[in-house]
This record gives sequence, structure tokens and C-alpha cells, in this order.
Amino acid sequence: HLVAYPETVECMWKWRAFRIPVGIVTKGEPNYQKYKIARLKVPYDFVHCVEPPARKSGALRDMIRQYGAPVLFIDDRVTELDSVRDDGLSEERVITCRIVRPEDPYGDGPARYPHHEIFSFEEVLPKFFGK
Repeated sequence: HLVAYPETVECMWKWRAFRIPVGIVTKGEPNYQKYKIARLKVPYDFVHCVEPPARKSGALRDMIRQYGAPVLFIDDRVTELDSVRDDGLSEERVITCRIVRPEDPYGDGPARYPHHEIFSFEEVLPKFFGK
């Protein structure tokens, strides 16, 4: 049974209403990832499926080329956020933000770099776009 976190899809529609491009960078088998996105009716302007062991930084670089910097990268995995800095993408190019989930399903431990934190996608517009 496939379910998005409660406010996720609605917030992404709001971002698009403000003409904020929505990019989805997901990790896993591409056909399954695209199936999940389509099934959940997630709105997007850009989708990039990263197959492990590759990291999400390449997709973020593509987004910077297409939309300009900075891009806002939100993930619930500290390791994914830290890898952005490991791969040389600065805060000026990629703003990293951890979305904190009620129960951390990954147990990644503490971050090695500073990242913004939110607890809901509803915080994105006021915190990062002043809306």
C-alpha cells in the first residue's frame, strides 16, 4: 500500500502555483520510483531517479543547470544531505534541509554538516520563500 506523507502532494501543488519548480530526486530502481510518483499523483517539473550506489548530487547539478542556483534539496536522510557537501556542492548552490519524520526510519545518526530542518512541507513556503 503506497501512501505519501500527509501534506506532501498538496504542498507541491502550492509551490507550483507560486511558479516554484518542483524537482523530485529519488533513489532506487527507476521503473518502480516512477510508478510510485505516478501512483501518488505527485506534481513535478523534473524527475531524476538515481540508481544506487550513485548519489543525488548529479541530479542536483542538472537542476542547477536547468533552473539556476540555489536549489533547495529536502530529504529525510542525513546521509543524502551530507553527501551533497561531500560532493562539493556549497550552500550557495544547494540549500540542504532535513525533513524530520516522527520516527526516523533510517537511523542515520547525527549530520556531519549543518542543514536546515523542517517538520512538515508546510514550512517550506514561509521559511524559504517568504510566502
